Amino acid sequence: MINKEKLLANAQTLRQAVHSFNLHHIATHYPKAYFVVVLTAALAGYAFLMLFPVLGIVAITQLVDVAQSYPFSIDNVSQALVWIGVLIFSTAMSHHIFSMSFEPPKGITIPAAKAPKLFELIDNNQKQAGWLNAFGLLGGRFRRPMIHTVLLSEHFELAICKTPINGIPLWSKNTLVIGFPLMHTLPERYFNFAITRKLLQYSKGRNIVVNWLHQLQGIWFLYPKAFSRRKLLGEQLIVWFFRWYAPFYKQLSLYTAQRDELMADTLALQQINDSDLFKTIQSQIVAQYFYQKIYLPKLSNFIISHGGNPAKLNPYTTLSTAFQQIVNEERCKQWLEGFQQRAPGFEFVQSNTPAFSQRMHNIGQTRLKLPKLGSRSAAECYFGAHFAKTAHLMDTVWRNKIILRLKQQRNVSSRVQRPNLRVKAVAG
Repeated sequence: MINKEKLLANAQTLRQAVHSFNLHHIATHYPKAYFVVVLTAALAGYAFLMLFPVLGIVAITQLVDVAQSYPFSIDNVSQALVWIGVLIFSTAMSHHIFSMSFEPPKGITIPAAKAPKLFELIDNNQKQAGWLNAFGLLGGRFRRPMIHTVLLSEHFELAICKTPINGIPLWSKNTLVIGFPLMHTLPERYFNFAITRKLLQYSKGRNIVVNWLHQLQGIWFLYPKAFSRRKLLGEQLIVWFFRWYAPFYKQLSLYTAQRDELMADTLALQQINDSDLFKTIQSQIVAQYFYQKIYLPKLSNFIISHGGNPAKLNPYTTLSTAFQQIVNEERCKQWLEGFQQRAPGFEFVQSNTPAFSQRMHNIGQTRLKLPKLGSRSAAECYFGAHFAKTAHLMDTVWRNKIILRLKQQRNVSSRVQRPNLRVKAVAG
């Protein structure tokens, strides 16, 4: 049985690898054809949403035609009843779509009063980009992204999340999501460059279409969750479609997303010198590898294998100290060489981020230039006197989530064991 399960798992992995290779081959050797395919797939999502309003308009025109065909016959009345039904259905579905409101990204809202230097950094970057564009230094049409909310998350991330205003994703609210692990492992200097690069990536410049195709990856995944939450009549059709379509589009547009990241690196060179940008990229890669592959597994191992009490842990408060103790210059170089050579264990599988070697080549770097380690973290710099409270809050969020997860696992295991106990009692 075990061998059969292993064979099935290996076969599925091999099939996914072959599919990914074919997609990579097409994206690499036929970039224009691949771009057209992804663009067509993106428009298919819009076409599905607009199908219902268009169907309503068609129903109205057909009803007008039927009304003009006097005297009425049985066929005319039958057609009118059919088109009235279509009109009612399409109107209801259109109302569901246009009245939809999506939940914003999850995280802790950062008030400007708690981190004034951080908001000043964001504002200055946006103003600087505007001045550069005014003098023609950025090239092309440039419009800075309006950041409506800044959130602090528990994940290692730095992203601008788009939340559509209604069911047709034409206008959105922008949320800047800053992962506390990223902020607490990157020095202030490199964090500043990372923010600059991210804001430029989402500006309306030369990469507007590619960035839009990248944004849709996250937007389409909002639909099945949002429409299944309301449970209105007819909305299950939208849920079924996007449960299939969202993962399909994400897998198809993988290399478009990677191209967007490469274009963001190139665009960032117009505000950041190549050495600083390269060191920022390296710092993020090293910190992410430490957090996801070493720090989190150690916490999990302590809780699961050694029965540690999560209530006594302060993972975010001690994160920077642990990072500085473990990640020395030698280890940093070893990890970066692993990513550069794509060694086993040094790749983030199916990631929208391109390979490290691709990013090096894209910005004209041929050898490693190690970033400076051991500096004060950006979180300590920007939160200042509020840092201890912020770290404690993130620790509390993490502990509550872990404790809840452990309780759920215990409940599931107890449910599985109870039938076995009954069987033993009957057998005895």
